[in-house]
Amino acid sequence: MLSHNSRPFNVLLILISIVLLFATFILTIVGTAGSTSNYNPINRIYLGDADISHINVTKVLPQFDSTLKILGTNMLNQSNTVESIFHSISGIASNESSLAALLQILSTTENTDATVDSMLDLSKLLLDDSSSQMATAMLAQINQLFDASSNDTMTLLSLETLIGLELQNNSNSNVTAMTLNLLNGSSNPLDSVKNLETLNDLSTDDKENLVPVFELFQNTNNATGLMASLATVMSNGESISGSRATLLLTALQSQLASGANVSSVISSLSGLITSDERPVVNAIADILEYSTDTNTTLSILEELVSNNVTSSEYARTALTSLASIVADSSNTTNALMTVSELSNASISNSTLTTMQLASLTSLLESSNDEGTTISVLSNLQNAMTSSSTIVESVPSLFTLLSSSSDPMGTYRALVVIVGWAHDNPSEFQSTLTLLENYKNAPNKVTSEQLIEMSPDLLEFLNVATSYRIAIFNLCKANANNEILSCSKPHAVQNLDIRAIIYESLEDSDFKPFMDALDIQADDLHLEGKLLHREHEYVSAVRAILALNLLTIIFSFFLIVVLIILLFKFRIIGIISVVMAFCVALFSILSGIITAVIAEVIKSGTYEDNYGVVYKSGQNYMGLIWSGFAFAFISFFLIVWYVVRYRKMLKAEREEQEKGNYYNDVVDDVSSTELDANAAMDTSDTISSVERQKNSAAITTTNGNSNEKMNSESNYVISDSSGEDQVPNGNIV
Repeated sequence: MLSHNSRPFNVLLILISIVLLFATFILTIVGTAGSTSNYNPINRIYLGDADISHINVTKVLPQFDSTLKILGTNMLNQSNTVESIFHSISGIASNESSLAALLQILSTTENTDATVDSMLDLSKLLLDDSSSQMATAMLAQINQLFDASSNDTMTLLSLETLIGLELQNNSNSNVTAMTLNLLNGSSNPLDSVKNLETLNDLSTDDKENLVPVFELFQNTNNATGLMASLATVMSNGESISGSRATLLLTALQSQLASGANVSSVISSLSGLITSDERPVVNAIADILEYSTDTNTTLSILEELVSNNVTSSEYARTALTSLASIVADSSNTTNALMTVSELSNASISNSTLTTMQLASLTSLLESSNDEGTTISVLSNLQNAMTSSSTIVESVPSLFTLLSSSSDPMGTYRALVVIVGWAHDNPSEFQSTLTLLENYKNAPNKVTSEQLIEMSPDLLEFLNVATSYRIAIFNLCKANANNEILSCSKPHAVQNLDIRAIIYESLEDSDFKPFMDALDIQADDLHLEGKLLHREHEYVSAVRAILALNLLTIIFSFFLIVVLIILLFKFRIIGIISVVMAFCVALFSILSGIITAVIAEVIKSGTYEDNYGVVYKSGQNYMGLIWSGFAFAFISFFLIVWYVVRYRKMLKAEREEQEKGNYYNDVVDDVSSTELDANAAMDTSDTISSVERQKNSAAITTTNGNSNEKMNSESNYVISDSSGEDQVPNGNIV
């Protein structure tokens, strides 16, 4: 048995170990179950806290980059509060369609300054009643153009080029009107404009050589017949030489001057004409028959022959295109006049006319309804010529569209804003004030300044800025660390930054702005190291949960084992040590993994530069590391107890062994003494007997001597055994 004095100290060691293990047991349970309920102080226990109060909104939501620049610049330079700024846009924000339209324009702009300038210029048009109606009508016309388009982008670019060219050269406006009038009366506008392009592609010299052709049409009463006759002349021009043609025309002119008619003159010359030349001569006769001024017509024909126009390839091509235009046109005279005007314009400025026709071709090629396209273009041209205000605003319109990554979306948004502004001029003016402040601001807000403004902005919009992540749930808190809500506890809380931020924005006053642009979770621009390692977080938390549970289980059973030791003071030995070691090991591993998770998240958020700041939950870490400290101390105490117990047991065993050895020695000594005494007694007995025998022997010897000495008179008596017997009588 152990010493009576050592037992109280051993009991004390066990009691201290039980208390420490119980503390580990409770602390681990509290840390594991932290934040499962939304009440103090349990909701202050969590693995970590993600703070987004200084989030880089323009990086996460680039759709709001321009919007935040405008708002931030107003806050920076006008000393406006968040409340006053949002009050200024409350009017447009109250209307979902108008808010969506404004955000659409700002979210797709690639040049915020140019977009703001364009909107301010267009606002002058919108705030004027008469101009506003015309602008609305013009935008409606353009909208019809897009409705009829199969390629909005091509339509927009072509329209921008066409109107821009007209604004650059007002002298060309009449040509534009005539061209559109020609196309409007054409049964095949696209074919007609392509034929116009063919005519325009001729060189300047060729165009000048063809000018007399258009003069022929001015002196004819049968344009169609003239066209056919010219085609015959040019298709057979090589069959008659230039000199022969000149001679023929000179003869015709001289005879006609004498009063002869064309038919008689041709008949008189028939003997001089070959069969190959006859189609050309007959065609010339028809031209003269259709002419209202024969002499002028002959002079023009002579000029054409002298310039070799009738035998040139370019002339044939041009005449073919002209014939096609006339054939498609419902008004031949108008068609010929338009072609003539276009030819003269292209001679003076071929580049401008070429670009104009190319734009018209693109518009018609991208149209599903050529008639509607031509009609809309004609109406737009008339509107621009009738209003100088619209003319001045049109460049701003196309600047706005060219600054957008989605021109069509911007245009349709502008149509919505125009309609809303016409009905709500005062609310629109409040919005314009913010744009004017931005334009006139001496300093534009920087990204760093926007990040500093984020807490006030998020607080005003009631966006949760703190996310407390526990093992089983997630709690959201505001800037004042007030818990707003907690998710329902479930198996293991995931660290899905994208879902966390998106749900918080959806649950805040920022939702209308998100809905206006139809922003979903996948639209958040969250890419980087942290998101690529998100899948590791759940596994790590599961490991933490498993280790915490093992700590709880092992500490509980170890407490039971130690309690048993109090009542049954026996050493369980290695089992207690192993269990105590496991409790300490599991608790420290839990703390280490938690710390590693925190460092991974911190490094990820820092490198990704989203403005998300992650901090470890101090209360949770305090509980877990305190639990480990208590478990480690209890492990040390149990090891001490076991070692101490074994040493004492060994000492007692050695003492007992020494006692047993002493008893054995004493017993051996006693046995030896007894044996010695017995031996001495036996020796004495033997000595006595021997003495008696010796005495008897001596007596016998003496007797025999006496008998021998007295042999004459004495005799020896023998018994029946043959032994000698002492005689009865004393030996004298």
